[in-house]
Amino acid sequence: MSFQDEMIRWQDYARESRTAINNHFMAYSAAILALQTTILSDKDVTNIHNYWLFLVAGGFALISISCGSAIVLMRLSDARYMAKEARYKDEGKPPKEIKEMRDRADKYSEHVEKLLKYQIPTFTISAVVFVFWLLLQFKDKFQ
Repeated sequence: MSFQDEMIRWQDYARESRTAINNHFMAYSAAILALQTTILSDKDVTNIHNYWLFLVAGGFALISISCGSAIVLMRLSDARYMAKEARYKDEGKPPKEIKEMRDRADKYSEHVEKLLKYQIPTFTISAVVFVFWLLLQFKDKFQ
């Protein structure tokens, strides 16, 4: 296997890993929001103690989902520019035009990396705060 083949394989693996990470954290954040919705709609729950913790957890879950959604859109744009770059190379376009497509794709990739660095901690904060809220809300059940 040539060096270029190995690089392409590694890039595919890295891209798939980022996609899997993004999908997992979007799903986990959505699960927190779904659980919160279930709690709010439960007729047996008459009072939300420490409601600000509940709201903070939901807010951070929403931020995490928003970051994940932006990542998906940027990944689509990144792929579009990478495809254009390949097409331009195949068509023998000038190097300047090819570099322009590569630069655009690279910009989107940089943004994806930055957003992942926000998505993961915002989910983590959401999960920790939500678990803390659950423990406070149902502390009587632990006695």
